[in-house]
Amino acid sequence: MIDKHQVYVENNIYKCNLESLTTLIRNNESLISEHNNNLSNTNSILLEIDNTLSSIPNGSYPLTITSGILSAIVAAGVAFFLNYLFWRKIRNHNRISHFAQLSIELLDLFEFNSTNYWLLNCNKNNQLKVKNLETQIKSNFTVLRVSLTEF
Repeated sequence: MIDKHQVYVENNIYKCNLESLTTLIRNNESLISEHNNNLSNTNSILLEIDNTLSSIPNGSYPLTITSGILSAIVAAGVAFFLNYLFWRKIRNHNRISHFAQLSIELLDLFEFNSTNYWLLNCNKNNQLKVKNLETQIKSNFTVLRVSLTEF
């Protein structure tokens, strides 16, 4: 059996809960609308900051052009310097290779002339050839010595 008092209490609790829930919902709705307003204000402020930072201020166009030209000149200078160092190294390497190859060729020629000189008999018929070979040996030796000092 349900007592009248119990029904009254249950109805009262129900009314209290309903009233508190409606006020809570209204408060939440006001908080949500306030939050939405804050979000839209924050969004508009962020857009304004973005526009300010991404735009070029009035009167600074000459500075922008000057800084762009200066950056291009500095980049070209650095590229030239690095290219100069690279080709200097390549030239030095090629120079060393050239003198090494030249020294090998001169040494082979020096060996050939020296061998021919010692194989010839020193008689009157070969005297011109011997003098010619002596001259070639001396010149080859001089050029070989110079190329080895450069190497």
